[in-house]
This record gives sequence, C-alpha cells and structure tokens, in this order.
Amino acid sequence: MMPSLRTTFLVDGLLFAAIGAVVLARPSAAPTLAVSPGPGELPLEDTRRLLASQYLTVGGLAVLLGLRAPSAAFLVQASRLRALSLGVVLGVNVSQLRRGAWKPRSLYAVMCVLVPLGLVHAVYGSRPVAAPGRR
Repeated sequence: MMPSLRTTFLVDGLLFAAIGAVVLARPSAAPTLAVSPGPGELPLEDTRRLLASQYLTVGGLAVLLGLRAPSAAFLVQASRLRALSLGVVLGVNVSQLRRGAWKPRSLYAVMCVLVPLGLVHAVYGSRPVAAPGRR
C-alpha cells in the first residue's frame, strides 16, 4: 500500500531538508571527493552551501504542500512536477558518478532516496485529475 499523497510530500520534504541540513552543517567536500579541485576553482564549500540552501528550500516547499495544498488535484499536478524535478536531480547524480570526480558511496546514498521518491511521485502524477467543480 502506498502512502497518501500528502504523506508522500511530507516525507519527501523532510528527507530533502535533512539532506540540506547535513550538507549545510558539513560543507567540506573533502570526504566525498575522488579528485581534488584545480587551482582557482570555486571553493566547493561555497557550492555545497548553495546546494544545501536549495535542498532546504525544496524540502520546505514539499512539507508545505503536504500540509496546506488546496486540493487533491493540486497535489497530483505538483507530484508530476516533483517526479520531473527528481528525475533531473537523479540525472545529475548519475552524470557526476560517471565522471568519477566524487566517491560513489556519497552519491549512492542520495540516489537511494531519489529513486523511490521519484517513482512514487510518478505513480501519483500519472493519475487523472478531476475536472474543476467535480469530485
């Protein structure tokens, strides 16, 4: 049995916020890098702080949707967009993994969260949306 769509957004948001909080608290990329950055490149700590802020923001929005979405139809539409956005994030992680600059273990943990969330959102997003005024 799948969780409700509201619960899915709450769990999604809490997981994303947790990832963001961990990265914000520990912005050093040294433990996860397989290759050292070149001279003159943007400090990875700054990049990771930016990434963390986006994870926290998306997590907060997902929690807000889970708590306050105006209708089930709205949640289905949001789930379609969320499945797409998770697909993009997963694609970027796969690209990073293939490039070899990051230790695989650091990416596998995030990918293990993204794949199930993306699949659940894809299933919910594939449901028909009721026409306005009908329930």
